[in-house]
Amino acid sequence: MKRLLAEFLGTFMVVSAVCGIGALAPSGAGPWGVTLGAGFSVFAMMSALGHISGGHFNPALTIGLSAAGRHPLGSVPGYLFAQIVGAVAAGFVWFVIASAHTGAGPADLGTFGANGYGVASPGHFAFAAVALAEALATALLVIVFAGATSRHAASIMAPIAVGSGLAALMLLMLPIDNGGLNPARSTASALLGGPIAIAQLWLFWAAPIVGAVVGGLISRIVTPVD
Repeated sequence: MKRLLAEFLGTFMVVSAVCGIGALAPSGAGPWGVTLGAGFSVFAMMSALGHISGGHFNPALTIGLSAAGRHPLGSVPGYLFAQIVGAVAAGFVWFVIASAHTGAGPADLGTFGANGYGVASPGHFAFAAVALAEALATALLVIVFAGATSRHAASIMAPIAVGSGLAALMLLMLPIDNGGLNPARSTASALLGGPIAIAQLWLFWAAPIVGAVVGGLISRIVTPVD
């Protein structure tokens, strides 16, 4: 239960940073504000809770680390449940707060940073491009996480490596699809982002999971479990 609570809290923090900053930060913050918020929140929560649960805060990471032989398969469903509940709770909390802040009601928030392809992509990227980008970026994130948290690596550097890696990948992905890489965060945004976001949500589970498994299998070779 401590591990699941840690994953809930960590995911709540990460989604709070991404959705909260995106909705409430001054317009000048732009993509840098969201990416730094994502990176700093992962750094903070991995430092605070990583020793309890491993500090995944992302279903794709949990699945990828399981594929890498670094996380027991039997605990994956519990982790995913805690992460999804934490993400959705954070999304709803900040949606309510941001709606009050605008003074114009929830409609003023648009899609609440939901991920999307085609007409729902910030840069109007096609389905295939978004799918490839999500899979590739998530694979890289899993490789970073697996390597940084290996027993052969300096443990004190893991939160810095993972947080900065996530920030770099988010900055890359924001103009493509609003920065997915995390199915729990994508779920939270989609539930509040309207029918198009909900209809496209499946891709932001499928592509990151495929990428995570590939990244996990590569990590088995690059960073052996033993």
